[in-house]
Amino acid sequence: MACLCTHCTCVTKAFQSTTFSNGSEKFLESNFPGGTYLCAYEAGFCGFSVHYDLESAGIRNIVFNPADINDTQKERSRKTDAVDCIKICRNLMNNELKAIYVPSREELGLRGYLGARDAAVKKQRVAKQRIKSLLNRNGVKISEELFPTNKGHWSRRFNGWLEHVAADLGSGEGYRLNDLLKDLHHAHSQVLAAGRRLNEVISAHHMDTNELLLSIPGIGRLTAARICLEVPHVSNFINSDHLASYIGFVPDVHGSDDNVYVRGITYRGRALLRSAFVESAWRAIGRDPAMGLAYRPSSALQGSWSTGCSLYCVRERDMKSQEFDNHTACLTGSMTTSATAVSFLQP
Repeated sequence: MACLCTHCTCVTKAFQSTTFSNGSEKFLESNFPGGTYLCAYEAGFCGFSVHYDLESAGIRNIVFNPADINDTQKERSRKTDAVDCIKICRNLMNNELKAIYVPSREELGLRGYLGARDAAVKKQRVAKQRIKSLLNRNGVKISEELFPTNKGHWSRRFNGWLEHVAADLGSGEGYRLNDLLKDLHHAHSQVLAAGRRLNEVISAHHMDTNELLLSIPGIGRLTAARICLEVPHVSNFINSDHLASYIGFVPDVHGSDDNVYVRGITYRGRALLRSAFVESAWRAIGRDPAMGLAYRPSSALQGSWSTGCSLYCVRERDMKSQEFDNHTACLTGSMTTSATAVSFLQP
């Protein structure tokens, strides 16, 4: 972290977030009285808690992506906290740092419900994988006649069968299987509880936007909730291309002279939100006849199911301009306009 006093245009010192509450504010006031303090730090493990503390103390602060700072090869090869501080201050003085969006405490709190459900789903998936691994390790085959793969597993009947398998295995492996079943049941209950709480939050804070999003073919309740919580204010974006870049629907390109190489979809963006949009696109192709007809792999993409083409189909047929507010229209436009860029991702 680095702090700059515009009153005397000099670097004050490097200090960690833990020392700010222990006197850094007094240090600035005593050494640089009457100055306007500007502060910046790299987005990282501490999240935005330091930003909130600085802003509450009257110090203007920005949070930026560490990869976007301008530095020299010498600074990269001789990295220290002091070098990083000077580097940040130099970029701050030259107005070369681009701040990332900092959500409010309330927005972060609401996103916590989404994160709780994601964590519970992950725990449930891990428990299922461990159970199937244990079955394979002990040579237990899942009957295709009793539990067809195309209908999925993990029904109540299947769980009952697993309990009988645990009894038949006996000894340590049976005990282990019972423990895994308990983990699975606990994770499943957490998923249900988190889902119910998430629905309550969306109903209380984003009811209108949620209903508009659900009217788009392919978008379900979870995807709509993720959009509402991760993109609460579409007005923050200049246009739909700006929103597409935030989500990650743009390619990385390297060009020199007449040679332009498209490296593939960018690694920057909101990974979970981008995945939700792609899944919704595939659902839209299957559920909406007009969007299914709109899906046509081009000659350059023949034989490959392009993510770009599927994203193109997520737009609403008529855009229903009288029915959709700016939030939904911008989101839908984002998926449409970004399709052109993403369509180059497939060879």
